[in-house]
Amino acid sequence: MHGLIFVTWEKYLSERFGNGLLNRYREVIGETAATSPLASRVYDDATLLAGVGAASELTRLSADALLWEYGRYFMINGLTSHLCAYLLTPVRSGRELLLAMRDAHAQMRRTPDEITPPLFSYEPLSADPREILLIYDSPRKLCSVLWGAIEGAAERYGEKVQVVERPCMKRGAPMCRFELRFSASTSGPLIHLETPEQIARRNDQQQLDNLVLIVLPDKDGV
Repeated sequence: MHGLIFVTWEKYLSERFGNGLLNRYREVIGETAATSPLASRVYDDATLLAGVGAASELTRLSADALLWEYGRYFMINGLTSHLCAYLLTPVRSGRELLLAMRDAHAQMRRTPDEITPPLFSYEPLSADPREILLIYDSPRKLCSVLWGAIEGAAERYGEKVQVVERPCMKRGAPMCRFELRFSASTSGPLIHLETPEQIARRNDQQQLDNLVLIVLPDKDGV
């Protein structure tokens, strides 16, 4: 599993529950500064699943609830926006983002990094292009993450989405099938997300700009 999943998972825990819980979580799973996850590495699936179990114990929330929240968080947080800018820049809607995810996962399956991303396929539900059927197939059975990610994709672009899961692998089906219906929302898109580091750099630049304006002459200056 890609390291970005692990990094944003811990970022989600910190922002959702605070650094105190994140520190306890790291103690429970035996993580140290030397073994903290890196976005550039690949990790075993079992490591994340064990972490989800530990987080469930600490927060007293079900694993599915945590995974749904994380899936939504993954799609709208600033770190994902920064590290996946190459993928997100041409995207203008939640539906387009899901299609881009499918293509990105297909590319990852052709890399030599031992990554086995889930399989996605899409079919039209009706003549309306905003209505699609998403078919998900993965031995990890992380459909809760996918459900959250679908809603996060819509939220990211100021849309609403109706999600109906018909068969589910967790209930014995060979794959999960999600009926998705996107519609416009009154809220604006969340396309200008920034990481804390980006915000700090922007604030520093703004302070420098303000200082330059102060020292410049009021008129007839450079």
